[in-house]
Amino acid sequence: MCGIFAYLNYLTEVDRQTIADILTNGLKRLEYRGYDSAGLAIDGDGDKEVLIYKQ
Repeated sequence: MCGIFAYLNYLTEVDRQTIADILTNGLKRLEYRGYDSAGLAIDGDGDKEVLIYKQ
């Protein structure tokens, strides 16, 4: 079984660390579902920049 957790933020400035903490907490809550891997993707400052973190 899989699960998806997302955090969307528009028109409010939130630092990347806070967003990463929110996403990490969401992934931890999905852990009981027996995930095989986990990852985070956060859009960057650039127009087409995406930061990807995998485990």
